[in-house]
Amino acid sequence: MDKAKILGEHKITSLLWMFAAPAIIGNVVNVMYNIVDSFFVGHGVGEIGLTAVALAFPLMMILMGFGMLIGVGAATLVSIRLGEQKKDEAELILGNAFSLIIIVVVITTGIALWFLDPLLVKLGASPEVLPYTHDFLGIILWGSVFMHLTGGLNGCIQAQGDPKTASMTMVISGIVNIVLNPLLIVGLNLGIKGAALATVIAQAVSAIWVVLYFLRGKGTLTLRVKYFAVQGKIVFDIVKIGVSLFLMQIGNSVVMFLLNNSLIFYGGPLAVASFGIINRMFMLVMMPIMGITQAAQPILGYNFGARKIDRVEPEPV
Repeated sequence: MDKAKILGEHKITSLLWMFAAPAIIGNVVNVMYNIVDSFFVGHGVGEIGLTAVALAFPLMMILMGFGMLIGVGAATLVSIRLGEQKKDEAELILGNAFSLIIIVVVITTGIALWFLDPLLVKLGASPEVLPYTHDFLGIILWGSVFMHLTGGLNGCIQAQGDPKTASMTMVISGIVNIVLNPLLIVGLNLGIKGAALATVIAQAVSAIWVVLYFLRGKGTLTLRVKYFAVQGKIVFDIVKIGVSLFLMQIGNSVVMFLLNNSLIFYGGPLAVASFGIINRMFMLVMMPIMGITQAAQPILGYNFGARKIDRVEPEPV
């Protein structure tokens, strides 16, 4: 079923609302599970657990940046190709994005795990906090393939005109995480490891949801093995489009790293833990804006590809 056609036919304002509302809901649920995660880590592990999670966050942001690099680039190209009525090329981009994600996961995860403790020390982990940060981030890294698959492919679901399914990916992940957090952290007394396991399992469920969606051909595109062979030009185009967001993510990670180090020096672990909670609350405020930008991308891409420039450019004043 070609759901993408609505991107070139429906009224722009209606499309923006149709795509933005599910995206905002999904993003808010995603942030809420991070807030719930902080609550149970604080309750089950204490201040030192919150500090460990906050110190791990800059490295996690870098890893998420690679997923964004591929996801945004691939989703943009997919929406353009669908606008051009080139479904086979869109599926080729989807297949290349899947393979590229696996390659990036192997490289980045391998490097991060090999140098994990030195990296954590550079991030500001003291001897007291280091074991907790190591336990948390070690589990996250081993399960990072699920984070990358979800982040890298979910945008392609929205790019083909299916915002509700794309938002459900985030809602499912959030609900699973919220349910597992108290069970693993407090119920099974796994502490910081329980928080990491809850996150990885939730991401695994959402990744399976996304991959099965494409394998079963539930939308316009199908994930086909014949398109898994990586092509240099497609990789270049994906990176060319996604690199700006990737660099922004790297910049945010550097700022977070410098801020955490300053907080450790002047305020100690409690200051880092406190800022980690504040940062998650701030993200809740940013979600509506992010939802609108996510909604605009497939609309702009599809109509640009379809050469419906009047639906892309702003009306003259």
